[in-house]
Amino acid sequence: MILSASTTAQRLIGTHIVDSDPPSSPLVFWLQDQCRIGPLAPLVHAFSKTQPEPLDPKLVRVVEVSAQGLKILIPCKMFERECLEKPMETEVVAWLDPKKMQITRTLLV
Repeated sequence: MILSASTTAQRLIGTHIVDSDPPSSPLVFWLQDQCRIGPLAPLVHAFSKTQPEPLDPKLVRVVEVSAQGLKILIPCKMFERECLEKPMETEVVAWLDPKKMQITRTLLV
């Protein structure tokens, strides 16, 4: 793989941002669909309504699947006092336990 000088320089100073997420498995895509419009969607929507940020549960993403459950990211747009022209995009990270039908908010790590 040949890197351009600008990409190499960006990696050296720590500012290189990859254009897209790594590809996910069909299982992750299926689970994401279940969280958006399937049987897990009401749970995600109810959780989103209880949070202080204006979350968009229709765009929930599943980023990890483990024995403990699903690590999900729910995007939201917030306005900052100092920069009112454009909303700041951020995400809420949570664990969804499909066995208990419970979502627990976690810190962004």
